[in-house]
Amino acid sequence: MGFLITGAKIIVVIIFLALAALYFLQHKLVFFPTSIDDSYKFQYSIRFEEKFIKYGEGKVVHGILFYPGNPKVRILYFHGNGGALDSWGELGAELAQRLNAEVLMMDYPGYGKSGKDVPFSEAGLLTSGQAAFEEMKKTQNANLPLIIFGRSLGTGVASYIAANNSVSALILETPYLSTKAMADLMFPFVPSFLLRYKLDNAANLAKVNVPVLILHGTSDMVVPYDQGKKLAELNPKAQMISFPQGGHNDLSVFPDYWKSVEVFVSGVHH
Repeated sequence: MGFLITGAKIIVVIIFLALAALYFLQHKLVFFPTSIDDSYKFQYSIRFEEKFIKYGEGKVVHGILFYPGNPKVRILYFHGNGGALDSWGELGAELAQRLNAEVLMMDYPGYGKSGKDVPFSEAGLLTSGQAAFEEMKKTQNANLPLIIFGRSLGTGVASYIAANNSVSALILETPYLSTKAMADLMFPFVPSFLLRYKLDNAANLAKVNVPVLILHGTSDMVVPYDQGKKLAELNPKAQMISFPQGGHNDLSVFPDYWKSVEVFVSGVHH
C-alpha cells in the first residue's frame, strides 16, 4: 500500500510541475519573435518613416509608417505571432501601394526593435496596440478613414482596438474565436484558469459597429476555418471571404485575395 501512495504522490507532483511549466512558459507557445538590431536600416521602394511609440510607463514599441503618394485611407496593421518588421515590413509597403493607404505596422513588445527583454503579456499587447492607434490619430492624414487590420495573433489586438475606439472598418485575416477556444482545441486537458492570454475576438466583435471583413482559408491547419465562420455569424456587419484549400499563411497568393480587400477598402467611409 505504501508503494501505491508514494507512486500516487509522484504522479501528482509530476502533473503539478507540468501544469506550472505550461503556465510560466506559456509565452513560448504563443510568441515566436525575432530581434532586430537597433542599427538595422530598412529599405523600401515607397516612402516610409520609423516610429518609436511610447506606451505604459516609459516603454516603447517600434513601428514603420508607410506613405503612398496620395492616400485615400489609413490602415493600422497588427501582424502574426512570428518574425518582426524586417520580414513583415514588405507587406506593409505592399498594402500601402496596392490600397493607396497610409499604413502603420508595429512590432509587439519583445519583437524586432520593440525591446529585447520585455516580458510577454496580454496587457503589453493591448496597451501598445492602443498607443499605435493614438499615434495614427496624429498623422497628417488624420481626416482619412481608419481601417484596423489584424492577421492571426494580431486579430485579437485588432478586434480589441476596433471594439474600444472610433474606427471606420475592421479586417481580420485567419482569426480565432478566442485564445481560450484555441487552447481548448490544442490542450483540452489543461484547466482554463491556467490560460494567461485571453484575447477574445468573439467578445470584441460583438461590440464592433463598423463594416468587418473576415478572410479565412478552408484548409487552415493552424486556426480552423470554422472559427472564422463562427465569428462572421456574430456580427451582422461582417462579411466573410472563404478561400477553398487556403492555408494559414498563403491567402495573399489567391487571385481573389487582393481583389476582395481592394473592393472592401474602396467602400469604407469615415
